[in-house]
Order: sequence, then structure tokens, then C-alpha cells
Amino acid sequence: MDVLEKYPEYKDYYIFLSRSGEFFLLMHHFAQWLHNNKSSKFILIFTAKYHLNICKMFFPNVPMAYIKRVNVPLVSRGVPVVDFKYKNKQIFVPTNEKYFVEVENKIRDNYAHYYECLREHLKLNNDIKKYQTSESAKQKAEKITKYILNNKFIFISPETLSNEPMEKDFWDILCKSFKAKGYEVFCNSMDFRNLPMDATSAFLTYEEAIELSKYAVAIIGMRSGFLECLSQNDVPLFAFYTDFPSRPGFKRLKSDKVLSGYSIKKLPNVNKDRIYEYDVNLYKNENQIIEEVLEKIQTIKLRGKING
Repeated sequence: MDVLEKYPEYKDYYIFLSRSGEFFLLMHHFAQWLHNNKSSKFILIFTAKYHLNICKMFFPNVPMAYIKRVNVPLVSRGVPVVDFKYKNKQIFVPTNEKYFVEVENKIRDNYAHYYECLREHLKLNNDIKKYQTSESAKQKAEKITKYILNNKFIFISPETLSNEPMEKDFWDILCKSFKAKGYEVFCNSMDFRNLPMDATSAFLTYEEAIELSKYAVAIIGMRSGFLECLSQNDVPLFAFYTDFPSRPGFKRLKSDKVLSGYSIKKLPNVNKDRIYEYDVNLYKNENQIIEEVLEKIQTIKLRGKING
């Protein structure tokens, strides 16, 4: 492993191969996992830049490094177990491809939930740490909210790597409907080809996007790891669930099992009464979903005025 040669002064190496959702949840429990492993002289090795950004929200001062150009699927298939010895160093890899296949099988066969699977896998309890955002991220979010989004906006996240995506027309119609009601729409998008009409976008780090979403009237998106990162903001969150398609090494997982197995309502530090989850396959057409979401947001807004 080149990483051992590049950072030889450490005893324990924590290597993260998961995407943003599992990684975000792992950071809640990382202090506990370190304690369980009796680690003191350690470094965190990341295979995605957003790992760095998310980790610094929880542990800004721990040793960490980002390794470029890693074939994550290939490495993930070759990891034997959660922890093992290599060249007299202790290597910890919390999740690999075999683990994710087993989780999906448990969801398919037993209606398991992936967060409980993760805790069981690493022997974690309820002792969790919450993230903190920086003053610079807060100031940037406040400026975008005030000067670009006019203090009244919907935050949307149409992209997903796991679920089958919804048609771009759906997001175009959704954004147009919100614009007609006087809302601005901010779209969090990695690929600007997915940017809907009538939506504004900008490059933000995970931390900045999380902070910006706190000012939204509502958050709407495909079920993805990114939504996990937004789930603790106590903002009404609308999550759309579709099938997991067949992928190399993975079988198709139907949308009802995806919803039960990856429900955001079962995650830590969330207000489940502010989370609205939709099995897209239960609707005859996508316009029904749009109408239901618009009606629900209007109801929430009116209820807020009454309570206020």
C-alpha cells in the first residue's frame, strides 16, 4: 500500500470506501469506534474529497489525507475483513462491497434497515457526535439566501447514484410550479446538464450545502446519501424512492424495499414528523407527486403561520 509509505509514522490506518451517506453516519460514531479499537496514533485515509469536508465538520483536527485516483470498486472487492494487519500496521476498512451486498440482501429478505446493519457490523451503540459548521460556511449561506434566493426558496437535489433517476421533465415542472408560487429554487447538482429550468445553482462544499439548506422552506430530492447529510436540519424534507437497478455484483432492489431499508426517518437526530417519503412506483404518474408535494408544503406553511 503506497499510503503506508507516504504516511509511515502512524500505527493505525482508517480507510474509507463508502459514499457520503454511510460516511456521514460513520462520523457520528467514529470517536466510539476509535475507543473500541484502542487507537491512538492513527490517520484517516479518504478516497473522495467530500470525505475530507464532512469529516472536518465532526473532527477538524484529526490527521487525515485524501488519496487521488483510487479504483474504489476494485479495492472494495479485495478487502478481506473490517480490520487486518499489513506490514506490521493495523488497517481498518469499515465497509466493503461484500458488506453492501449483504445489507441489500438483508433488506430484501428481512426488511432490515441499513443504519442498524452498520451499527451491528461495527458494534456501535447510541453514543453519537453531532457535526458543527464553520462561521465561513454560515456567512456564505446567509448571503446566498438573502441576495440570490430572496429569503424564500426550495432546495432540490435531483441526482442519485443508487436509485433509478426521475425524468428531467419532472424536475422542470416541479421548479416551474414553485416559481409560479413565488419561490426561488436552488438546485444542488454535480452535473449542470441535470439543472432544471427555473433553478439556480452554484458550486458548494458539502458543509456549505448543508448550511444553505437550513434556510430553505423545504428540501426535495431523490433518496441519496446527500439527503442524509441534510436530514438533521429540521426543515421539511421530501424524499423520493425508486428501484435500485441491477449493478455489477448487486441485484435489483424494488422501491418498497428501498424505502423500508433506507428510510431517513430511522436515522439519528432527525425530526421524523418533518420527513415525507414517497415510493414513486405507487403513483400513476409523476404529476400526482408534484401536486401532493405542493399541497403538503402549502399546508405546512399555513400551519406555521397559525402556530406563529
